[in-house]
Amino acid sequence: MYLDATGVTRDYAAAREWLQKSAGQGDLDALTTLGFMSEYGEGVPKDFKKAVDLYHQAAKRGHAQAQYNLGRLCHLGQGVKADFEAAAGWYRVAAKQGLPAAQLDLGWMYQNGWGLKQDRVEAIAWYLKASDQGYEPAKKHLQSLGVAP
Repeated sequence: MYLDATGVTRDYAAAREWLQKSAGQGDLDALTTLGFMSEYGEGVPKDFKKAVDLYHQAAKRGHAQAQYNLGRLCHLGQGVKADFEAAAGWYRVAAKQGLPAAQLDLGWMYQNGWGLKQDRVEAIAWYLKASDQGYEPAKKHLQSLGVAP
């Protein structure tokens, strides 16, 4: 247990214990948080493979943030071999659930033709969905393409 820079007490051992209990009872948020802890080494050793496994467990059960996080790790090749098609697939399922970061990254995949056929119109459509939710990075992408959000 320690006091972080913001003055908040962090007790990762207790948090991990409660998260594991919750995840064991089917709590997908808890499972995703455990994946985050493994991905970033928060209270546990950094372990991308474990993060991928935990995210995958929640992602296949429909958790949008886990789907996005898994897509990002597939995109970056962390814990798994880089696979743009798999990344685009996970971004797509999270984007369809309305997660703006996934909508942005799916747009980016379309814009660059990574893991799917390059399609500027489809990229703009996904950027607009994220922008409509007030997601500033999407607005910047639209502006860079000459499209006013």
